[in-house]
Amino acid sequence: PEMVNVDRLYQIADTLDKADLSSPSPANDALYEEIILGAKGASESKQLTAQMLSRYYRFFPQLAPKAIESLFDLCEDEDTRARVAAIRVLPGICKENPSDAPRVADILGQLLHTDRVLELDQAKAALNIVFRIDPKSTVDALFDQMSPEVDTNVRLIAIVVLKDKIKMTDIVNKNVELQNHIAERAKQVHGHLDPAHASILIQLMHSLPVFNGPKAKSLTSVLDIHFNLEADFEFNVASLSALLNNVDLLASDAQPSEAASQILSYVINKVLPVLDAQKSPSALDNERVRVYQGMADLALAGKADDI
Repeated sequence: PEMVNVDRLYQIADTLDKADLSSPSPANDALYEEIILGAKGASESKQLTAQMLSRYYRFFPQLAPKAIESLFDLCEDEDTRARVAAIRVLPGICKENPSDAPRVADILGQLLHTDRVLELDQAKAALNIVFRIDPKSTVDALFDQMSPEVDTNVRLIAIVVLKDKIKMTDIVNKNVELQNHIAERAKQVHGHLDPAHASILIQLMHSLPVFNGPKAKSLTSVLDIHFNLEADFEFNVASLSALLNNVDLLASDAQPSEAASQILSYVINKVLPVLDAQKSPSALDNERVRVYQGMADLALAGKADDI
């Protein structure tokens, strides 16, 4: 088909603005299909195409699948301006048709992989809007980016973005079902995260009302303790980080637990002897002090069943 340029797109917009779009019309359908073809045009055409696809989207439900696929294609276009334009209009598609929100959220989640700051910022902003339309799908899209095969930097971005979404208390605090869904998804990824990232996830979980207050659930009943209590303790950054991650989780939990007793016993019998044997000063002295502090917090807070 003939390439659709900017002038032709403006002509189409003028015609559609004057037309009665409330009733089906083959002629109008043909014009909207021309707009879709603009995604294959020059850079200026692609930007305008993205805007027009969103603007008239609600009037052409029968062409919605083609339109949204064109927008997804533009999100991966070689032209930066076309990509940014497409990302910006995607939330508008969800407003017109909330059933498209899961696919849009998934695409925006994948766009967190970009190393281009402008596009990353646009994807985050778009996710904010989609979250208000379909919180559950947005949460799923973000947790999908925390899976083991995803780059560690992208996982961190996804966790931070999710943390920002949970700060939208008007949406999260009133929705117990959503809080429980976040907890279930967190359980699936917690054991695969780097200790530092897992710590952020734990902080995030504690901000949920379902894990706060006198009737709060036990967080350790949701997030399993990921630490080998049978192995000898090795004095290195990875082991200390993993240990501290679990200590932070247990010390901040709302209820005593068997896991707290187990890890406290492990520290007394296997960790403290290793720490005491280390010569000072050591590059890991700060981490060593944090272990002592964490154990004290765990004991003083009465989080272990047998204390």
